[in-house]
Parts: sequence; C-alpha cells; structure tokens
Amino acid sequence: VFRECHRVAKEDGSLIFTFHHRAPEAWAGLGRAVLGAGFEVREICPVRSEGRSGLHTYEGTIKWDAVFDCRRVARVRGATPTQRAIEDAAVRAHAQAQEWATHIRRSRLRFSPADQESFAMACTIKVFSERALDARFLAAALTRVCELGRRRARKIERK
Repeated sequence: VFRECHRVAKEDGSLIFTFHHRAPEAWAGLGRAVLGAGFEVREICPVRSEGRSGLHTYEGTIKWDAVFDCRRVARVRGATPTQRAIEDAAVRAHAQAQEWATHIRRSRLRFSPADQESFAMACTIKVFSERALDARFLAAALTRVCELGRRRARKIERK
C-alpha cells in the first residue's frame, strides 16, 4: 500500500495517516513499510482517537493515535545501525514521547502508560527516519523503547 502511495504521490506530496498499537512487531512492520516505500517521517503528534466510554474501554486501552506526516523521497536503504545507534534511537524516542506525555498531562488530559508506550514506538520510527537508519533494525529499538517505558512506570509505582 505504501509503495503504491509513493508511486502516485506528487514530487512534493505528503502522506498523512494515523496508527496505534500495543505490539512492537506491528510498529516494526509499519516502519519497514513506510520507510521502505520511500517516505521520510517529517513529524508525528498524538491525537485523541477514542472516546471516554464504550466497549473497548478498559485498563491498558490505547486512546491516542500517532499522526504521521510523511514526505515522499527517493527510495534508499538506510545505514546499518550499530548497537549504540539503536540504543541512542530508543533513548531519544523515549524522551520525545515523555515530552509529549508531560505536555498532554499538563493540559489535564489522560495519557495512560499504554498511550505513552504506543506513542514512543511511533517516535522510534521518526528517529529512524531522521537518522536514515535501516528500518530492518527497528525491532531491536522498539523492544528497547518499551523496556525504557516499563522501567520508568515501575519507578513511578514505587513512589
């Protein structure tokens, strides 16, 4: 689908879509598809996508989507990242998600740990795009960003 979007997009065209998921494997697949098709992630931002009540509301439900703003670029495979580059990408993505979470919570909106983890995975794709890293290595960074988020959540629970 993303290859076809790239094919038909104008030279200066954009691709805008939303996504959320709990599984790092789903995010890895999305990242490989988007970046592999020849899109660069320019920006991401969270948007409340689910209501306050309903059938799909329970602890751990993701209520926020990541909005992706992508730009069409020439298809090139990214650089093979070192283990350090993967770790740095995960740390940066985790920090970006934390910044958004702080901003949203200051606005007195609920942004659950599940929302933050999902958004951190979106940030990981953006960091890989910014640093022109090979998306085939996203899975390792996504796993690490989830570990960072869970470690932070445990620290908060202990307080």
